[in-house]
Amino acid sequence: MVRQKRAEIFALPRLHRTPSLPFADHPVTLGPLMFEARQGKNRNNTVEQNYPSISRGSSHPSYSIHARRILSPSPDMLIPTAPLPRPGTKSWTNQFRASRSVLSVLAGFVPIATIFAFICFRGLLDAPDASAKKQVRFSSLDELSRSIHTDPANSQFEGCFINVSGELACNHGGSLAELPDGTLVCTWYAASSEAAPDARIFCSRLVKGSRSWSEPEVIVRPQTPIPGHWFANKSVGDTVLFLDREQCLWLFFAGVTIGGWSGAHVDFVVSHDFGRHWSPVQRLIDGFGQSPRSKLVELADGQVMIPLSSWLFHWDGYTVCLNLSDGQVIKKSIAAKIPGPENSQPSLVTLNNHDIVAYLRNPRGGSVLFSKWDPALKQWSPARSINLPSPDSAVDAIPCENGVLIVYTSDLNHRFCMSVAWSADGEHFSQLKSLGDRTDVSASYPTVIRSSDGDYHLIYTYAGRSMIKYLHLPKDWIHEAVARVLSKSVISNQ
Repeated sequence: MVRQKRAEIFALPRLHRTPSLPFADHPVTLGPLMFEARQGKNRNNTVEQNYPSISRGSSHPSYSIHARRILSPSPDMLIPTAPLPRPGTKSWTNQFRASRSVLSVLAGFVPIATIFAFICFRGLLDAPDASAKKQVRFSSLDELSRSIHTDPANSQFEGCFINVSGELACNHGGSLAELPDGTLVCTWYAASSEAAPDARIFCSRLVKGSRSWSEPEVIVRPQTPIPGHWFANKSVGDTVLFLDREQCLWLFFAGVTIGGWSGAHVDFVVSHDFGRHWSPVQRLIDGFGQSPRSKLVELADGQVMIPLSSWLFHWDGYTVCLNLSDGQVIKKSIAAKIPGPENSQPSLVTLNNHDIVAYLRNPRGGSVLFSKWDPALKQWSPARSINLPSPDSAVDAIPCENGVLIVYTSDLNHRFCMSVAWSADGEHFSQLKSLGDRTDVSASYPTVIRSSDGDYHLIYTYAGRSMIKYLHLPKDWIHEAVARVLSKSVISNQ
């Protein structure tokens, strides 16, 4: 009776059709039973299949020859032509290695793809909408702010606010240039915040002899297609104007495709009629974290050098030499990085002896940094500190009175007190004057030029990046201030 019940428990039902066993010669789990199926053809071209049976005195199934049954092969039965690789064999190891390699690639790709998708998703969230394409209207009251008048803080200077504090709260990254007829052109970007999708670049003019800057007009908008690139800019940033020897007016600016300034590159437009009409946007420097800031300088061989900055978890100032012709970039050199401490936003000056030097923003604060160009080696000297404070703020400099005039923020800890200083050798500076801004109002990103009549013109961001301030510095005042510095130097050396 016991044998009969055991036989009934472990007896397998007869099947009218036995499925193929691609796992032949391998252990197979079927419910609570573990058995080994051996499948193949015998002499009569029939299929043998071994099933487990119970041996006397044991509760475990075993494989005995009497437990097999002979099956006739049917057309739909899949009989493997070759055994699958056994674990531990060479073929199995190779197959496992291939699978492991694929998994390793996927494991490394997924985090990168996730980060990139996050950045792109942020960029899509910040994509410009229809409201970003509206023209900004300026009220008649704002017209008064663009009228030049005596600066209340300094009676020696005249100035005004070029832009309007209105719909776009952030006005920043200005540049200044003089046209052949003496007209001054100022550009800057305005947005609700830095790198916002509603950013655009404005332009205003001060005709020679006029007492008021013109109403700002938009000259560059986001979402303008860029030839040779899939994506348009979702935002724009810092501007740099340059008038070349062929009287082409260039506007270089930061373009942002995704994210914030870390997703920026350098674009440009060109005008052949002094800014009345502009070319389509073109790309100068591709990549991420690239931006312009200060004026270009002309080299003795006819090239021009543009100062730029790069950020990838670390600031680096560098320069690129360009060959320009008829509004086109014919050739550009390999970037020349400025070594030494972390630095950015170089301002270039050509000294009387034709040496080119750079004054750099110090991202870590402390002092303004200085570097010198070696034309033979085509490389910069390591940046080092000079005797001017730097609260992590940009500076700008130009040749002046057989020396260098630099504009900087003189507060060591905050971007307060825009000031001017002068140096005879380009390295040791003496302050000429603080420009009289309130000590609790921020001032940053200066640009200074010398016009054809010898006077100096200065713009900078004022009052929490809400305004672009303009100051006229007469050449007579500069000359007298430099003379006082020289006289003090003579007395101290006696």
